[in-house]
Amino acid sequence: MPDREETMSVKFLISLILLYLDCAPLFLVGARAETEPSSVEIRAPNPLVSGRDYMLLCLASGFLPGTPSVQWFCRDTPVPPSSVFSDIIKEDDGTFYLHSMYRLSPTVKDHTTECVCKVSHPAWAKQWTVRTILNVSLEPYSMEIQAPRSLVSGSEAVLLCTASRFYPGSPSVLWFHRDASASSESITNKITKESDGTFSLESQYKFIPTETDHGTVGICLVSHPDWTQQRTVNITLNVSYGPTAVNVTSRSGHVTEGIVSLAVGSLLHLTCVAEGNPRPKIQWLWGNITVQHSTETLFIPAVLQEHEGVYWCVARNQYGQRNSSITLRVTNTVDVGVSACLLMKAMYVGILALVDVIILIAFMIRKTTTARPQALELSVSQSTSLPEERPASIPQTAAAPNQSESGTPPD
Repeated sequence: MPDREETMSVKFLISLILLYLDCAPLFLVGARAETEPSSVEIRAPNPLVSGRDYMLLCLASGFLPGTPSVQWFCRDTPVPPSSVFSDIIKEDDGTFYLHSMYRLSPTVKDHTTECVCKVSHPAWAKQWTVRTILNVSLEPYSMEIQAPRSLVSGSEAVLLCTASRFYPGSPSVLWFHRDASASSESITNKITKESDGTFSLESQYKFIPTETDHGTVGICLVSHPDWTQQRTVNITLNVSYGPTAVNVTSRSGHVTEGIVSLAVGSLLHLTCVAEGNPRPKIQWLWGNITVQHSTETLFIPAVLQEHEGVYWCVARNQYGQRNSSITLRVTNTVDVGVSACLLMKAMYVGILALVDVIILIAFMIRKTTTARPQALELSVSQSTSLPEERPASIPQTAAAPNQSESGTPPD
């Protein structure tokens, strides 16, 4: 029995120790069974992008007992429990920590909406309430720049930048052109609120294009502090303009003060280049005659004295025309280069004729040498053959001396 009593004493002592350890935090906080939260706060992302899922957090710490009530209110209505998840954690000092999450998908209509988290317990003297105002934003759904079908140099033009379905409706709009920011006087903005609460933008940029603007880039930049990034869109300008910088060059001879001098029989090769959009058409004029060349190159194989004169290159498109000229002078001196060329051609023809004669002679010799063995073979065969037998000749008797030529015997 003493052993059993001793065991019961040990168990009772252990129970007292455990009870003390479990109640020690109560003594540390004033030996109270209830303690209101030391802090309560609500946390929300800023800004909230419309259409995305977010978590609002309600945090409370340092309270007892660990069974508080948590309620969420948003859009002036209680939040359904299915959208709320709460977790209570016991801290090392015996108090508790609340972590409550409210999941929501805000729209632009929720912008400036108040959401409330209420934490309470019957043992507390008051209900703890914290609030947050939702800051909802929406970046533009689409952006583009529209340009007139034809931008003409020297005529006023308007570029239109459009952006749709964004929030808030107070974006900053900037235009960039010619590697610089466009002046505010050249920009006109119009913002419209749509039925779904979003906004749309129409921004006009007015300017006068020049030929140097062809191929350059115009940029429209739209931004807002609540957006995660700036939105930009650009367009490459296609500016139409008349011909510029018409230039005539010669590949035949050196040009001095717009004059090219060539000897009779020389090659004339002129090239005309002109810039413009659309590409200009080239036409050559000589005196009162339109030279039949509608390309950039004018080619005359051998110039004569009558080819002298002023040659005009005319470049034109639907936005204008320009021209440039070059003067041709022809001298009576035969061009050494042309003579050499003719000599080379003559030599070439002569060599071909000589080769033909040599081939013909060789053919004749070959034919003759082939015919001689055949003739020799024929003569040899004739000489070795046996002679034919002839019939014995009958000796003829001499005519009687007194016989007349008529064969009539004498009297």
